[in-house]
Amino acid sequence: MRNYLDPKRNPEFAGFLKNNRNARSVVAYNKGRAYGMDKILDLHSRKGYRLESLFAAQNIFDRYLSMVGHWNFTEERYVLLATVSVLMSAKLEQDTSPSFNRMISLLSNREYKCVSK
Repeated sequence: MRNYLDPKRNPEFAGFLKNNRNARSVVAYNKGRAYGMDKILDLHSRKGYRLESLFAAQNIFDRYLSMVGHWNFTEERYVLLATVSVLMSAKLEQDTSPSFNRMISLLSNREYKCVSK
């Protein structure tokens, strides 16, 4: 998988930055991914899932951002994607099915407003 955060290696992202002069900086996009990964780590540790679930969630998160284009994401959608990635990975890797409502209840008040079942 290519480094989708690097405009030199991602021609679609480079074209977007070139055509949109008032676009956020590359650093802002990296912060969005970092926020999403922090949320994945937080949810994973709070639920006590196996390590395989963490890697699967990260893989789902990165693959989706790579396919859709991370420049199309707002900060609210990063928390939604991180939560769904953890839920999907738990569905794949855990013995018991995850609870959507319990996972959403672990979010902060600000994040809770961005995610619904």
